Amino acid sequence: MTPRERIGRILSLGVPDDRIGITDSYWPETLERWHQEGLPDGVSPLDYFDTDFDYMYLDVSLRMEEAVLEETDEYTIRKDKHGFTAKVWKHQSGALGYLVVNNVKSATDNIDKFLRDIASHGYIVISLGYAWRRPMSKNPADRDKDPTDFSQMSQAMTWAAERTSDPVDELYEHIDISRIAVAGHSCGGLQAIKISADPRVLTSMIFDSGVYNQPGGRSKIKVTKEELANLHGPIVYFTGGPSDIAHPNASDDVERIKHVPVFFGWLPVGHGGTFSAPDGGDWAEVAVKWLDWQLKKYSTAGKWFLGRDCGLCRDERWTVEQFAKP
Repeated sequence: MTPRERIGRILSLGVPDDRIGITDSYWPETLERWHQEGLPDGVSPLDYFDTDFDYMYLDVSLRMEEAVLEETDEYTIRKDKHGFTAKVWKHQSGALGYLVVNNVKSATDNIDKFLRDIASHGYIVISLGYAWRRPMSKNPADRDKDPTDFSQMSQAMTWAAERTSDPVDELYEHIDISRIAVAGHSCGGLQAIKISADPRVLTSMIFDSGVYNQPGGRSKIKVTKEELANLHGPIVYFTGGPSDIAHPNASDDVERIKHVPVFFGWLPVGHGGTFSAPDGGDWAEVAVKWLDWQLKKYSTAGKWFLGRDCGLCRDERWTVEQFAKP
């Protein structure tokens, strides 16, 4: 069947004799890469891939009023006629992936809910540790080590930079390595604090954690209160409230941090947080809002944390010990 016959049969609620109709759309950057990988010059992808039609548009929107909410030299944030708010890049198609290096694997077996929710908002999430169960080591010295090490966070950032700078890599120019966040839960939060001195880190998220007020503790990582002075970007602490074993440590950290913006809020959920709740629960929600503000520069997301009248300040479920200052 010809493409016209095939599509005509489908639109008439019939079944094509040979195959279903095929169409596709692609970004200009994709077409450029296809040419680099062998698509002959002057040959249309429509013909090369034997698709049936190039473009068909039906306006099925809600026809809501469109508006530009924010505009910079790099992007425009607009509300479209579907009522959807989107960030549109001016010099490229699609969106860059912002890197979040995380170490909250030890929190719960359901941590994937939290990670998947963050990733679904346009973030590339690298999680330290093993995909399933940690292999048993036969080396007695390994018993004195944490399952992961903060140096792996540095390795993750280097890996992402190498991938996005390699012209033949599928992630070429798909990761914005100028906007990197680190995060960690419990012992992983200590590792996140430690690596936050790295100049590549733009912001840090600490869940149910803080530098030990008393030397010792479960984690084998060596990080001191004095190292909080090495922070160079905004940091946020979320804990499970007074019943959270790490709450006093976090509270003391926040009291000591005077040189960078800091937010500290808690819910009465204990040390395990809300990682096992559907889609990561409140922890995922506030994580996405913080990242949207710090990495994507969404001013509306910043309202969740800024000032005495911040969004979380008005939420009666939350106790905000320290709000971010404008």
